[in-house]
Formats: sequence, C-alpha cells, structure tokens
Amino acid sequence: MIRLRGVPLSDEEASELAAWLRANGDLGGVELAARIERALIAGSGMLATDRAQALAVLAALDDWRSDSERLFELAQGLREFVAEEPPPRAA
Repeated sequence: MIRLRGVPLSDEEASELAAWLRANGDLGGVELAARIERALIAGSGMLATDRAQALAVLAALDDWRSDSERLFELAQGLREFVAEEPPPRAA
C-alpha cells in the first residue's frame, strides 16, 4: 500500500495517479510519478509532496472525478497544505 501525504491509496489508485501525472504533469508531477512507481515496485511507500507536486496531484484528482473517499481525503489534505504553504518568490 502506498501512502501519499498520509492517505492510503490502493495499488490501482496509485498506478492510475502515476500514469496521469506522467502524461499530464509538469516536472514536479513527473518526478512524483516516478516516486510512486518506485514505491509500487517496492510494494509500499510513504510519500510527501512539495507545493508544486501537490498542485499537480490536485489537477489529476480534479480531472479524475473519482468517488473514492480516500482520494477525496487526499484532495482535501492537499488543498489545506497548498493554502498554508506560500508560493515561492520569484528571484
């Protein structure tokens, strides 16, 4: 089982999320997809996200429109994280 920001995801959910991120994500989303795929190969994993990766996952979940309560919980936690985390400043 994979945990993304503490929320357990089935292997199927994690695999679908990784595929979406790899196909539609920015660099952060693709990096997270690779980490999810490595965790799937290992059989388990606990993954954190940075703000950019959280936004990529939220885009995936908004596009996905799943009825999964776990994915709803993940989206809710990511929205709270993004709201708390200030965006990076331009150099």
